[in-house]
Amino acid sequence: MKPNFLVIGAPKAATTTVCALLSEHPEVYMLPQKGTQFFNRRYDFGWDWYEGLFSGAGDAKAIGEGSPSYAVATGDPPTAQRIAKHLPDVRLIYIVRHPVERLESHYVQQIDNGQQFKSLSDAVYNSPALVAASRYWARISDYRQAFPDEQILVLFFEDFKKDPQETLRRCFEFLDVDPTFAVSDPKSAKNTRADKRTDRPLLRWVRRHESYVKLQWALPRWFVETLKPLLRRPIKIDVTWDEPTRLWVIEQVADDARQFLEFYQKPPDYWVLD
Repeated sequence: MKPNFLVIGAPKAATTTVCALLSEHPEVYMLPQKGTQFFNRRYDFGWDWYEGLFSGAGDAKAIGEGSPSYAVATGDPPTAQRIAKHLPDVRLIYIVRHPVERLESHYVQQIDNGQQFKSLSDAVYNSPALVAASRYWARISDYRQAFPDEQILVLFFEDFKKDPQETLRRCFEFLDVDPTFAVSDPKSAKNTRADKRTDRPLLRWVRRHESYVKLQWALPRWFVETLKPLLRRPIKIDVTWDEPTRLWVIEQVADDARQFLEFYQKPPDYWVLD
């Protein structure tokens, strides 16, 4: 069994929420655990491992997974090309958000994932993926070289917040399932800043072992969720800019954002960067 659609990102643009809501549709099977990262980080696990993840899809019409890291920096490794090689007819959903606000949330997520930084500014200069993932035109251009535009659905976080049901209708229509299906609570946000935690020492030690990822995917989802409070503690993360760094980031993303908004028919001031 293999997927016929992927939610490729961008990180921290409501991908977790959208994936959860898509999974409510009776014709959709969404992999319960987000982030296989197969095509960019775990390709050496092999195709059999990846296909095996979808063994529970049954007779679902739309079968998918969400890995926001697929749209962080797709040039190296060649994520888009790998996806096209294995899944040439796959449909791609790409969700974007105000580039600077998305970066802030991505920084928080990286700390939640176990990375350590002195500050937001330290992270910006030492983790290139933060800025790269907010260059939406560069990221989608990689995919447009590998797939025709009709296989790519671009959504905006701001539109989703305003009218989540309409955004989901567009998704269902794109996936060729009943577009009139109404989800239970479309405004229930998932994986928000309030949910952030950091690893306790035991989990930091376990993460170092090569078998950790495969074990994480092999365990039942309910068991993983039960363990989380024991292995991770809540954390408050300061998201404060120094002005030179904020202006530098705006300079890095401004032209890219302009091209992206123009191509996807949004007004130039849809995102106010200054």
